[in-house]
Amino acid sequence: MTVPGRAGPVTAGELAGLPVCGPSCPHGDLTREIGWATGTEERFGWCGVRLSEESATIGYLLLAAPGLAPQRGPYPTASTSPDAAVLVRVWIDPQRRGHGLGRQLVQRAAAAAHRAGIPAIEAIGGADAGPWAVAPLPWLRRAGFTVVRNHPLHPRVRLDLDTTVRLPRWTAVLDRIRSLVHRPQAPPQPTGRNGPRPSAARAARVDVLS
Repeated sequence: MTVPGRAGPVTAGELAGLPVCGPSCPHGDLTREIGWATGTEERFGWCGVRLSEESATIGYLLLAAPGLAPQRGPYPTASTSPDAAVLVRVWIDPQRRGHGLGRQLVQRAAAAAHRAGIPAIEAIGGADAGPWAVAPLPWLRRAGFTVVRNHPLHPRVRLDLDTTVRLPRWTAVLDRIRSLVHRPQAPPQPTGRNGPRPSAARAARVDVLS
């Protein structure tokens, strides 16, 4: 069951106020080298998404624009594609894990990246859960990512936004159009002085279809 949370964007200036993921985080302190965040914000207007409840952050996901991912941790050994945004970090309050918040963050980040014209999000998966800074591969797969480069410790995975964002949106649009379609109505009958008057039964059928 998904636990609801209030969603909002993350900007470069807000990185210092986010909960940390632990001393073993592969990117260390992201507030010291924020060029990736400011560059992403200049392009998108944000560098991540956050879920909060009663003003407390319960989860966040940081995303770097193509070519701007921090050059630390596993990225030098499993470089990402030049067209893809990169999942830099995902964090969920340990007391809230297992309730769908991570999937909700991925969905919101994917929709925002798709609106910015990005075709895909890539990430470096982890062989174990760790501090959840490098997301574990099984979780990434459940969130819709597929492996595009195998690696014993840090495989690269990709989420194609054309299929995960655009298709559901157009499906909803088509369902909405179908719900608005009615059977064609009979053309109106002439009501001139010498013309026949429509029967009460026919008029009732037209009213029901209108």
